[in-house]
Amino acid sequence: IGVYIIVREFFIAQIFRGLLNGRHITKTLNFCEGFLVYTKLVVILDFFSEEEFYYTLTPTILGPNPVDEFLFSTRQGFCGHYASAFTVLARAAGIPARVVTGYQGAEYNPLGNYWIVRQSDAHAWTEVWLDGQWVRFDPTAAVAPERIQMGFNEAMDWGSQSVGNLLRTNSFISRLAMSWDAINTEWNHWVLSFGPKTQETMMSIVGIKKPSMQYLTVALAISTTIFLLILGILQKRNNQPRVDNVQKSYQKLCARTGQVTRRRHPSEGPQEYADAIGKLRPDLATDLKDLFTMYVRLRYDGSANEKSTKIFLNAVENFKPSPLSTAAVL
Repeated sequence: IGVYIIVREFFIAQIFRGLLNGRHITKTLNFCEGFLVYTKLVVILDFFSEEEFYYTLTPTILGPNPVDEFLFSTRQGFCGHYASAFTVLARAAGIPARVVTGYQGAEYNPLGNYWIVRQSDAHAWTEVWLDGQWVRFDPTAAVAPERIQMGFNEAMDWGSQSVGNLLRTNSFISRLAMSWDAINTEWNHWVLSFGPKTQETMMSIVGIKKPSMQYLTVALAISTTIFLLILGILQKRNNQPRVDNVQKSYQKLCARTGQVTRRRHPSEGPQEYADAIGKLRPDLATDLKDLFTMYVRLRYDGSANEKSTKIFLNAVENFKPSPLSTAAVL
């Protein structure tokens, strides 16, 4: 039986790989819900590695459907393009997925004994929900493995005479740059930050001209006590965490909708959930579409303002759907 399953999944994967080259990719992925989850993910990774995708920092500007245009037209981009495309494909295959941003790689400064993390080390990848935990998948590695294995600077062709190339290849210039960075770090730490001179100045203000260890211990205890008292007062005055009213209203909207139909799945986006509920409750379809569209615009379009936010909050408060005995509930 085990061999049969392996062979079956292998041939299904081959068929699926052939169907992947088309604009009906979402329907194809949903149709293949019987696949093993890992098989789907491997096929999607193979799609990026086997098709003609290219890693570049100067991609073509995409239009209103950026993922579609990237997958089927331009096929040129950086880590953010590949992470978002992989996430969309995984979700279309029924696998919860999310885009994660952070940093990949750094440069060690032996003179200061610390790591330098630059903006050029910024990276994006995908995490999928497997066996009760988020597992990392990096589609960029399928297209430009050198970007992941060697880092940004090594992967990019800067040219033999560029400043970046000289900093990386010329030992003297590289050591000079590290020395300057270490000096700048020490300046920030010892001069711009709280240091011994500042401590001596504070001691002289309270009458301690030549501070000893005993005086320093007492001063530390007093300053710590004052700090904790101030911190406690501030926390008491601001004991309520800041509330995102838009997000709070969105959760209320989902809760009220779930009470009369079905609850939103964790992997469902706002518009996807609204479309699904609209099919279950056609009488609510128009109101739900308007409400969820308003939320998406406030959250993602960058068009949020006090007026539009207030309209959305009031609309959610006034949305009180009634249950139907004939409504289908999943």
